[in-house]
Amino acid sequence: MTNERLSATEAGALFDILIHHETYTEIRDFRYERAIHEYGPPFQKGQIKPGTPILSTLVNRFLLHLPGLKDVPKEFWSGRVEPLIAALSAANLSESYDKGVLGQRKTCSTAISAFVEYPARGYFGGYAVQDVQRANRQYDLLVGDDVVAAWEDFRQQLVYGNLLDEVFKRIAETDKLDEHPPLTQAAHRFILVNMASIIHYTLIVSPKGQALLSLLESAHKLVPYAVIRQTLKIGNVATMISGMVKIVLAKASIATVTNWLGLSKGADEGQNLVQTIISTVLGWDNNKLKKRVTQIEHIKQGPNKEQLTALRDYASMTQEEQEQYRARSESQSESIVNVILASTSVDNDLSAENHSLALEYVNLMLSIRDREELIHVLCKHHPDLLTPLARDLVTAYEPIIRAVHNAVDLSGTVYDTQNFLDDLIKLSKPRNDKASDLPSVEDYIKLLEKHQSSCHHFLHQAVKNGPEIRKWYKAYGRTILAEFQTEASEANLSINMIQKLNSLFQSLSPPDQTAVRKEVDARRDYLNTLSIASTNRIKALLSHNSSDNAKTAFGPGVYLAHWQNLLDATALTPDQLQGPVRHGRDLDAKKDSRVNVDGKTQSGGSAAATAAVDQKVQSELGLAPDMRKTVALLSGRFWEVLREGRP
Repeated sequence: MTNERLSATEAGALFDILIHHETYTEIRDFRYERAIHEYGPPFQKGQIKPGTPILSTLVNRFLLHLPGLKDVPKEFWSGRVEPLIAALSAANLSESYDKGVLGQRKTCSTAISAFVEYPARGYFGGYAVQDVQRANRQYDLLVGDDVVAAWEDFRQQLVYGNLLDEVFKRIAETDKLDEHPPLTQAAHRFILVNMASIIHYTLIVSPKGQALLSLLESAHKLVPYAVIRQTLKIGNVATMISGMVKIVLAKASIATVTNWLGLSKGADEGQNLVQTIISTVLGWDNNKLKKRVTQIEHIKQGPNKEQLTALRDYASMTQEEQEQYRARSESQSESIVNVILASTSVDNDLSAENHSLALEYVNLMLSIRDREELIHVLCKHHPDLLTPLARDLVTAYEPIIRAVHNAVDLSGTVYDTQNFLDDLIKLSKPRNDKASDLPSVEDYIKLLEKHQSSCHHFLHQAVKNGPEIRKWYKAYGRTILAEFQTEASEANLSINMIQKLNSLFQSLSPPDQTAVRKEVDARRDYLNTLSIASTNRIKALLSHNSSDNAKTAFGPGVYLAHWQNLLDATALTPDQLQGPVRHGRDLDAKKDSRVNVDGKTQSGGSAAATAAVDQKVQSELGLAPDMRKTVALLSGRFWEVLREGRP
């Protein structure tokens, strides 16, 4: 041990490295069934130290206090949620590595991880108090510096001032944004621009954006909006709730009755509306996948039947077996196809073209199995895992549903939501094969501006006409905002956390300290660069928004960079029989990941346009500096620090 110390800014960068790694590790570990069984409260009773300290803390500190959810019985978590998560983990859903492309699950899990990092940082690192005496400052909504400053002032006064009460009071008085104080208007502008940026990045920039959009569109078509709106118009709350439960959760099957009477056991009880939508949408996807499978199987000069059979069998192997194949592929720089075929007596001599088809075949078989497993767990599992969970939630939320029904025109709210989704899907779908037709961040800003009044009207009705709603959610807001307060801090990190990080750092040998400090300094510089670039993009968007000729390839948000870093770091099988492991950052890998379930490249514009966006994102966001040494040396000890909790 030495007396070397990290500065406050270096400690902040180290904290960023470790919290970023730990958050994604915890989320990624849910591919193993043990993760939920070692989670700790509320799933396991007693004073168990959580195996997932970040996720456990966020659930217990924030989620369990949420109005409605705080009233579910304790058995809800161990008896409803835990079996569902365990079943999904046990399904052994596929890995992006084997597919050779970034999958939808990888896209979603990395996005969630990048988002969860922020409340985790705020809770474990604290949110430093700064100057909060700027309530009467005027902000220009077209000036980026003003909007960014307003967001910081807004957060400060929410956490350390009485702004929460003021916002609730003004929402009750008006549904007009321009009747709110300048600070709220500017902070609202910041939120809107960043929301537009995230939606654009998700649906247009991310490789699986259009695939996710396709799922959204398919589900949107199946929702019976007219029936739901008519039911929500019923004046009697009990009758309305009963009607909605019947529409959404009721099953129509003789087996439901015979199982209940004991005349049958395990018979398929049919599906409710939610399950029907899930199984139908995933079934449509599977039909497209199977058509492409048939096409490959009928290519005369393609892989032979024995080779395809061996590749098909891989999809049904156990998780442990697949991990062994994966490790061999990565360590030997061999395609997963080559490893699979080499483990059998089947000839593995494939041409480059046939290897590409074989790799696609593995992707297809894994994708088909994923959808079949999801349908089984969510829709056909016996006992039903989804319906009882939903019914328990309805029971817990009944007081809130009653209050909202009395305060808000819910039928109109559903109509507004339907219109928003219609416009969102229309904007995001592929148009003419021209670069200029690729939707921009400005397009999504305009979309949110068009529909923001309906959101404001809903909030105004709920807060004005629902005193219970106002009481419940204001109390919840105070509770969660207090979790971010810290008494002493430096460089926006609590003194306590700085001390703990320095203790970890000082426990290292001098050579290891040197290596860690080098990575920490690189991370600090990288974060500063990201912050400046994000602010510059906000400025550009605010000045461009009024111009029809303005087009922004991707928007602001350090969040997006963290998300992209996780995608970029994803290892993918070599695309040749013998060759280096690819990663999500490779432009060819991004291009391959845009291939839709029918084997065709799907994007929000021309292939050239999306390739140009990928190149621009890669050049402007850059690659995150290497953090492997720091993670290897300190992540385990940092995990122990988090398990001890915040003093």
